[in-house]
Amino acid sequence: MKYSAKRFISAAMSLLLFLHLSCNGSVLASSQSNAQSGEIFDNAGDMQDADYAAYARENSDEPTTTETIRLEASNFLSQDGADAVVREYDGVSQALVWNSMSGSITWEFTVSQTALYEIDLCYQAIKGKDSAIDLGLKLDGAFPFSDASSCKFSRVWQDDSKEILKDEQGNDYTPGVSEVYAWQTASFRDSKGYYGNKPYRFLLTEGKHQLTLICNNECLAIESILLHGSSETRSYEEVYAEHLKSGKTEYCGDICYTQGETPYQKS
Repeated sequence: MKYSAKRFISAAMSLLLFLHLSCNGSVLASSQSNAQSGEIFDNAGDMQDADYAAYARENSDEPTTTETIRLEASNFLSQDGADAVVREYDGVSQALVWNSMSGSITWEFTVSQTALYEIDLCYQAIKGKDSAIDLGLKLDGAFPFSDASSCKFSRVWQDDSKEILKDEQGNDYTPGVSEVYAWQTASFRDSKGYYGNKPYRFLLTEGKHQLTLICNNECLAIESILLHGSSETRSYEEVYAEHLKSGKTEYCGDICYTQGETPYQKS
């Protein structure tokens, strides 16, 4: 009888100890989780203060530039670990060929007015790892906002077959693709769609500045960099009226159809 009582008391004490440890562990885990969540939110807040949304709000009252500045890629000020060379490349006599997939290159320029500028890059992808080109952009030695540290520039691809291919069971399948190497112009922009997939607008004050590109991956050739005013898309009505005024007429022939599965090119 005494033995059974001792076993009962021992089991009860073990149960109480287990419940005590479980509760403390839950509280500790909850506290750690809350602390980690708070840390994440605090960090997110720090990033938000430095991202393009905050930058755009801060400079929303600034005017848009009316000038256009063209930087020839070959006229760079300096390079650091880029191993870039100036030579003829695919029809451009003075292209900057950046083969190292790393490093940075800096250009110097002067603006005549304090205003917001969009920045375009005329480039051509070079055979590499088949991923999008990733460039960071600094102005006067610093990223103007966190998103400027990684801007994507796409490659261009073309299907190896213009026909919709079928397997032995009659199922459609995607043909192979080959890269198309051609010069193209694209803006430093919100490629993730967080801010409407629109070009970034950079504030530059009157005077001399430096622009630095940092290569995060891949190889490319650069013809030029263009700084200019806003490139807002015009309305259909405006474009239509302009076409009519220039003497163009509406197409009245047969409707042309093309399969979305067989694009001419894609990125």
